[in-house]
Amino acid sequence: MNSQINCNTSLLIDNLATTAKIAKGLNSPLAVLPSCPLAVSIIESIKKIYGDAQETVSKQINRYLKLVTTFQEIYGDGAITIIRAPARINLIGEHIDYIKYFQTRVLPFGSREYDMLMAMRNQDDDCIRAATTAAGLEAKEFRISEFPRNSEYQKRDDYWLQYLNTLGVPETSWGNYIKASAFYLQNMYPTTGLKGMDILIDSTIPIAGGASSSSALVVVSGLGLRRVNNLKIDKDELADSSSKAEWYIGTRGGKMDHATMCFAELSKALLITFEPFSAQPIPMPAEGYKWITFYTQPADKGSKVMSEYNERSIVSRLLIPILLENILAENSQLHEPWNRMLAAIETGDVELIENNNELINQIIDLLPETMTLNEVKTRFPKLYGEAKGLYPVLFEARGEESKLKIRDRATHHLGEITRVLKAAEMLKAAAEAKDKTLESELMRQVGQLMYETHDSLRDLYEISTDDMNKVVDIAKRLSGVYGARVMGGGFGGNVLVLVEDESVSELIEKVEKEYYAPQGRNGLQENSILISTPGDGVMAVPIGSVQESVSEKSPQIPLPPLEKGDALLQRGEIKGAESAPISSGCSTRQMLINLTNDWKNWEYNEPKIMNLAADLLGGFQPIRPIKPIIVAAGKGQRAKDSGIEIPKPLVEIAGKPAIIYVLDTVLSIPNIEKLIVVVSPESESSLRTALEEYYDVDYVIQKEAKGTGHAVYQAKDKLQDFDGDVIVIWGAQPAIRPQTVRKSIMIHQAVGNSAMTFPTTKHEHPYAPLIRDDKNKVIDSRETYLEGASTVDYGEDNIGVFCLKSNDLFDGLDLAHTKALDSITGEYKTPKGELGFPNQMVRTLAAQGKMVLGLAMADPREAKGIKVVNDIAVLEEYLRET
Repeated sequence: MNSQINCNTSLLIDNLATTAKIAKGLNSPLAVLPSCPLAVSIIESIKKIYGDAQETVSKQINRYLKLVTTFQEIYGDGAITIIRAPARINLIGEHIDYIKYFQTRVLPFGSREYDMLMAMRNQDDDCIRAATTAAGLEAKEFRISEFPRNSEYQKRDDYWLQYLNTLGVPETSWGNYIKASAFYLQNMYPTTGLKGMDILIDSTIPIAGGASSSSALVVVSGLGLRRVNNLKIDKDELADSSSKAEWYIGTRGGKMDHATMCFAELSKALLITFEPFSAQPIPMPAEGYKWITFYTQPADKGSKVMSEYNERSIVSRLLIPILLENILAENSQLHEPWNRMLAAIETGDVELIENNNELINQIIDLLPETMTLNEVKTRFPKLYGEAKGLYPVLFEARGEESKLKIRDRATHHLGEITRVLKAAEMLKAAAEAKDKTLESELMRQVGQLMYETHDSLRDLYEISTDDMNKVVDIAKRLSGVYGARVMGGGFGGNVLVLVEDESVSELIEKVEKEYYAPQGRNGLQENSILISTPGDGVMAVPIGSVQESVSEKSPQIPLPPLEKGDALLQRGEIKGAESAPISSGCSTRQMLINLTNDWKNWEYNEPKIMNLAADLLGGFQPIRPIKPIIVAAGKGQRAKDSGIEIPKPLVEIAGKPAIIYVLDTVLSIPNIEKLIVVVSPESESSLRTALEEYYDVDYVIQKEAKGTGHAVYQAKDKLQDFDGDVIVIWGAQPAIRPQTVRKSIMIHQAVGNSAMTFPTTKHEHPYAPLIRDDKNKVIDSRETYLEGASTVDYGEDNIGVFCLKSNDLFDGLDLAHTKALDSITGEYKTPKGELGFPNQMVRTLAAQGKMVLGLAMADPREAKGIKVVNDIAVLEEYLRET
């Protein structure tokens, strides 16, 4: 999901145009490998996403070419990223993802063939400009700052609902789905001024067709904004936030669509469970069957249909739970069967659910058939007030005597969850079946469940239409069709059909003749008939030449395609260190190590360094799990003496605490796990208060101020079972940039055998210069003041962030701790009685013969932390510039 694809539009257009010509006439793209490796790379990327069919590959390459060309025509030349999200195909489990009175599941997949593409480019300000290739839709423009920030630090969801209630339902506009993502993200980060982007949307997902084109727009724009702003990208968070963001439109749906798009996997369905959330891949038969959607008429997303959606939501989320609570309170004999049924749903025990059906039906029969809004107001005044805030569209569209159906909706819910659990079992069994006859029978059973779902959606949930019913009836008459049903929100949109391969043509011909032709339509020509198979979820598309911002002097250098060290050396594109010459024939990893050690020539070699790292990692992102340790302890006596009265990490820089900058930087890195923050007894309470609403944190207390190394050492127990990499970063270093941390981790993981890797900055008279041997290998780091190291005219300083293997970190700290500790007094035998970091760690690891890498990539200003009150103004100036 986090692939790094920042390309230059002109270069990408040239590359795609060349590839399109090659792909058009090829039987095998691999034939061009010797002469055009970049074309092969593009073709293979397209094949991985969309499949091997040559016609499909050629069509998609031309589609991407048109997208990028149009983007350049609108926004000009420059960097570009392409993000993709699939259509959501829900096999079974309709209108139950948002219910609250039992643990619910759905069984969708992401379409491999149909998707939404978003070409994007970062903006320097908060403006979002959006255009689309869809005919008749005008370009949109807005500013993220139009959203009123949560200055009172209310809980984010409370504030979001309060804002939506004040806003009301916005006028219908495709741009509102992008605005929803932007505004909700700003709500998540109220102290951060978010930057915008230029975007162009191209979609093959039918609009208002039940395949969730609207949710796809929320998801791609949400992912894009997180990338633009270097924010943490987590699938679960993106899905959850996108679902709540979409409430901006006026609906109050669940997160099935968004979760499907985020977690989809090639060749698998997803059994998605809600509260607690999980997404379990379910294997499906690899061949023999197709899932076809037939688009009927658009589902009107105006206020009338919106109120229908919300009527079902208010009943399912609020009314049924409280009514059941009252029923069970009045009928104690029903507690046991109801609880047994809830447990069976959680464990997926279909047999137990069905054995309890009779008693469960008795409970459902005690629900009222209908209730008016006025009855709700009388019986449940508090709930009525909550509902009015959550569902303004419904209350505006309906009178107080408007009836809400209750019992039928609950009957659908309980029947549908059973069908989901059965279908998941059958799909898995069919995928594992050795016998084709058994496989076919199991798939027919899945199809029968689809018919049952359609009947329930038609009769109990009342979301089908005459057109949709007609398509289901046409499909049902064919022996090769296994099942059919309404798919999506209903009131128009798609019908989903499960059909064996041999009957696909017959089915399409039949529906064309009996449904589309009488309306003067051609389903295939208008793209209303879509054949889907399971594909991957939302991603930044790995296509074109990769580009990374490598330095302040050259912020937009397009890198060449990944090449081995020998090829770069032969072309003279690597400058070797005088003391560590780079010879032809060395491995890619050794080439990378040699170049990183060549600290004086870093700016020249950085593009090659990052390409080599990406080559070894298989992409421009970390691949191993990473645990962050943020050190926010220490007395800070010097800061107090200068007039700072609060813990340094809580000092506000440009409107937000310094530690917030640090945490947001860390969380922007892929594969980051739960934060560990080391605090002092004095700072613990204030830091917890500042962070608890917005960050999931494990706190570790350093009871005595015995140095930074001692502070890091306190996290040992939290990481005793962790086999990955660790980032150590100071909590009062707000100027450290996300790209500096990300590139450091990439190099650390690409090298593989470096015990410790950290970015450095080059300047005159460094305070704690890195010491290298005659081959430029790091062997020590010493402070000129505390440790009496010799001053140097020009050298490297660390900036306060360090990457280490977990076992190397704590093995090294164990050794440094033991060596420095006075066994009699229990104090450290060091100049200040402290265990330092990183200097003592560097020399401990180097003395053991372990590799330590210093990366001379950082801007000198990144090393600036909060030490005295005057540092605040300096940091604010720097952050304004960046």
